[in-house]
Amino acid sequence: MHIPRPNLSDVNIQGLIGDLNLLIKQPSALQSPPCPNCSDNDKLVWNRAKCSAECEHASYALSEEPERYPIEQHVVPLVFELTSMRLVKTCWSCEGHLDIDGELWKVPQVSFYTTKPIYSQLLCNYLARLFWRKKLNYQWEVVLTNFGRTWDVTYTIKCDMSRVKNPSISLMQEDLVNMAKDLSENIKEDARTLIKDIESNKASILQD
Repeated sequence: MHIPRPNLSDVNIQGLIGDLNLLIKQPSALQSPPCPNCSDNDKLVWNRAKCSAECEHASYALSEEPERYPIEQHVVPLVFELTSMRLVKTCWSCEGHLDIDGELWKVPQVSFYTTKPIYSQLLCNYLARLFWRKKLNYQWEVVLTNFGRTWDVTYTIKCDMSRVKNPSISLMQEDLVNMAKDLSENIKEDARTLIKDIESNKASILQD
C-alpha cells in the first residue's frame, strides 16, 4: 500500500520549521529550572549543579499540587524530561499499581498538553526507535486522550497493551526510566535532523 506524503504548502513548511526551531531554542534544565515549583523566589531554590530528575525535591517541584499529588517515584524522570522540553505541559501521571491480588491495576502513563502536533510526533517516533533498538521492554505509544474537562488537545504516553500477554509492572517502570534518559536533548536532536531533511527535500515535497 502506498502512503503519500502530506500535501504541504510552502507556508506550512516554514511554519513547521519554525515550530521545530522554537523547540530547539528552549533552555535546558541546566540553563533554567524547568519545574513549576522550583525557582529563586520559592522555598526550593534552583541549584544548577543538582537540577535533574535525581533532585530530592523533584517529585514535589514538578507537581502543581505538591502537597496533595507529588509525582510518583518511577515516573519522575519522564515527567522531568517532558517538562524540560518547555513546550510540553504534563497534566497527569501514574507510575502504575497492582491490585490486592498482585495483578496489574493501573498501567503506567503520562498525559500532557502541547499546542503543536509535531512535538507529539517527535515523541512518538523517538519511543518507537527506542523499542526497535531493544532499549525498551514494551512498545509504547502516544495517543489522543479525552480528559473531559478541557477542549485542549491532550496526549498520553502509554504502553500498547494489545501487544502484551503477561504484563510486568516492574518492566514497565523500567521502561519509564529508560525512555526518560536524555529524552529532551534527544528530541531536540531529532528536530534538527528533521529540519535538515525538510530543507533537503523541500522541492520534492512541494511537487507531491
